[in-house]
Amino acid sequence: MLDCRIVTVAALLMVAVPGISPAAEISYRGDWRCEALPSANLSAVRADAMALRNGPRLTVWRPVRTPDGSREFGRETGTTTIRDGRFTLETSVTLPRTVINGTFVGSATDTEIAFSGVQKVQLDAGGFGERRCRVTLTRQ
Repeated sequence: MLDCRIVTVAALLMVAVPGISPAAEISYRGDWRCEALPSANLSAVRADAMALRNGPRLTVWRPVRTPDGSREFGRETGTTTIRDGRFTLETSVTLPRTVINGTFVGSATDTEIAFSGVQKVQLDAGGFGERRCRVTLTRQ
């Protein structure tokens, strides 16, 4: 009897208290935008981005496409834990002759995920640079 009451109270709190949601998968979709990076001969990026949230665990990814956009040849990804609606995210992708590592900070709610930060790009040919990026995703 006591166990039943505890479960009922916990379920009511999850519904009644803002910011607390049950551990169910929530998918998000939106835009990933980065500035151009002339030192690495890269144009500005505007890509579709996706995320999957399962409780406090957040996984984010975006496709990396050929310059003409005709095909995907890599995927920048990162996984983090959300604490009090905030998170720090590190992403990476290794491509032929290019490595991209991102460091971002952001916020998450059940309806939106937003983060911004810097991508560091290193080319085998010696090009290197950093560019600012901003990502906004909404619940699907």
